[in-house]
Amino acid sequence: MDMNDYYYFVKVVENKGFTHAAEMINSPKSKISRHIKKLEERLDMRLIQRTTRHFVVTEAGWEFYRHAKKVVNEVELAENIVKKRRGTLSGKVNISCSFGVSNYLMPSLISAFLKQYPDVEIRQQVSNDYVDIISKGLDMVIRGHEKNLPDSSLIQKHLAQVEWCLFASPAFLTQTMPILAPNDLQGIKALGFGWKNDSWAWSLTRYDGEKAEVPHSPIFSSDDMSALKTACIDGLGVVSLPGYVCKKEVDDGQLVRVLPQWHSRSAALSIIIPSRKGVLAEVRTFIDFLQINAQEIVNFSF
Repeated sequence: MDMNDYYYFVKVVENKGFTHAAEMINSPKSKISRHIKKLEERLDMRLIQRTTRHFVVTEAGWEFYRHAKKVVNEVELAENIVKKRRGTLSGKVNISCSFGVSNYLMPSLISAFLKQYPDVEIRQQVSNDYVDIISKGLDMVIRGHEKNLPDSSLIQKHLAQVEWCLFASPAFLTQTMPILAPNDLQGIKALGFGWKNDSWAWSLTRYDGEKAEVPHSPIFSSDDMSALKTACIDGLGVVSLPGYVCKKEVDDGQLVRVLPQWHSRSAALSIIIPSRKGVLAEVRTFIDFLQINAQEIVNFSF
């Protein structure tokens, strides 16, 4: 087993292609391709479907990525732990994240981290708006995005890949025609994430790569995921939200996943820091901790 195969595969998936990965890690594209090819040959499984115009991670590829990411992160964390072994970790970590991330991802992660490092203090700012990380004196910003973030002097670190799905309440579904395909969503009552949109559409992708675009007109839109989830539970319409945000309600029977073979978005969560240099030990350790544990929380299957 070659750990470089794991490392290069993780970077290709996170950067959504060989070219971006090569630029990000400053390594020849041909070298990365050789490692991925060797990995697929050893596993006897296609992990990435690629042509000159398309790049698609297969279902097996996503499954392998989730485990490979943990392996790569554990190796990096092992080195950092040994380097910091001589001292006790302490100090402040100033972070900013959106309301959705704050409400559904960070609570258990922060609690677990502070139990392990009780002398560290975490200060969290919550905002859905753009935050100037430098002028606000922040150590990191956590943001969700579908496209690659614009190039800048800031450093971006992949945190997790989040799958968004469609949900509705059982009561709502009893009042509609069966939803068996994307076309069945035409004209259905909808809820929308965000509030500045001029046009609305669900961009659906099936696990085999098929795509469908379904315009809709939400009766209620908000950038508060909690408000949308409550409205959905109350039977007001179909909503698109991150799967992990609704997992508990699905388990409790309050919500049902609509079109379970399709997802409505696939977004990345990234950590943004001002610079690679001068990162304090407590900040670096918190980043490592998040990278190892966040994906497990956002993973779901139902």
